Amino acid sequence: ELPNIDHLQTDRLVNPPQIVIVLYGHDFFGRTIPKAYGNIHFPLTSGTTRRKLHTFKVSQYSFWTRLYSLLSGSYYEFKDIEEVLGSADRACLKTESSGIVDLEF
Repeated sequence: ELPNIDHLQTDRLVNPPQIVIVLYGHDFFGRTIPKAYGNIHFPLTSGTTRRKLHTFKVSQYSFWTRLYSLLSGSYYEFKDIEEVLGSADRACLKTESSGIVDLEF
């Protein structure tokens, strides 16, 4: 026979769900490229929640790599979504802020 448990309570959630957003735009030649990445923890409360999502993009290291990316259309982008979620691999990349997105859940 199982014990009668009314509720369980915890102070924190291990690995809470996250929302990953990739914002796409067009470059000078009209090609679709990723312009910004961002991730935010999914709200676990009921009701309407407003959050500000700070986005970032992978930064090229020099003028020449930027010029090559523009001409060839091969921009830096994440191939694996786990890299956006803040893995240790992302710490090795040079990134820059690309703005803020207002979200309402």
